[in-house]
Amino acid sequence: MLLTVAGAECATTFQEVPQQVACLSIDDVTDIPSGDATGTIEWGTYCTVSNVRTSCTQCELNTVPESECTDTTIDPTILATYMQSGGQLTVEGTDGASMTGGINTDGTFTIGTIITPTADDGTPTGQGLALIEGAFVGNRIIATLTMRLTVNESDGRTTDLTFIFSVTSERVE
Repeated sequence: MLLTVAGAECATTFQEVPQQVACLSIDDVTDIPSGDATGTIEWGTYCTVSNVRTSCTQCELNTVPESECTDTTIDPTILATYMQSGGQLTVEGTDGASMTGGINTDGTFTIGTIITPTADDGTPTGQGLALIEGAFVGNRIIATLTMRLTVNESDGRTTDLTFIFSVTSERVE
């Protein structure tokens, strides 16, 4: 979806380790406070070099009991540009997605956003919530991406799942 990347320089590996997890709420991904960092040290574009789905859970709005967690992966073609301004961190994906939150002096950060999933024709089909908690470590980002997708199916039922990915991204510029 929004944080991952692949290009000629980036090879992405994927594996799945299913577990249970609590579902995200709008409060988890909005109004994330600024951190205690100063300056503009963390700027750069990153690609995902590995991601592991560590859990997937059916949430309370789910009316599709046969929902499986196999359909959602991180898009390996999206580059993410991280921009720090003091304790605020903003991330812009090449897919147009944007996340905001806070960064601390030790390089740890939390960012979140609300997204709108769409059908192939561009029609909105539900709501997505995304939260990234991670840290800048040298030229890498080590992070946990929690993503909740609530999608209105064409048969009137609702798929409501939360996924957690362990993600490592590497700076490309």
